[in-house]
Amino acid sequence: MVTKVARKAANIKMPDAISKYKGMIRIAIGIILIVLIIYWVGKRAGKRAAGVVDPTTLPSDIPGMEQLTDEENNLIMQISVDLYDDMRGWRFFTGTTGEKPLLALMETSDTIFVAVYNYFNEVYAKANIKKWGTLKQWIKDDKGRRKTKESVLDRMDRLGLD
Repeated sequence: MVTKVARKAANIKMPDAISKYKGMIRIAIGIILIVLIIYWVGKRAGKRAAGVVDPTTLPSDIPGMEQLTDEENNLIMQISVDLYDDMRGWRFFTGTTGEKPLLALMETSDTIFVAVYNYFNEVYAKANIKKWGTLKQWIKDDKGRRKTKESVLDRMDRLGLD
């Protein structure tokens, strides 16, 4: 048998209960949406700000030669790719020491050296700048290669690269 209380509870219409608090529900939903929008905008702005690395001005090894040749651009890209491939993961199965990319970087002129730094930061470090930092930080955090690593970091300091 159904009691009177159960009958009354069964007769309550849901829309009546919602309409009674309609104004408060709208305000609560509005506040939640505003908070979420502010959160998403701030998060997006933070990602953009984190990926900003101001490129360093290229020193000119030869006065009047500010433009890089296609051959130099290809060399810059190749060294950057080699550095990234070498430092991005574990070298457990490859058995490489990673000296070649750093030695290739050290053999370049100051202009190419800075251009590799700028290119690496633009292409590889930009998306992960907060997590891994610039090329200089990647090299600092990389394990091994003590002499070559120290030489590269000293040269970066001399050229004013962060």
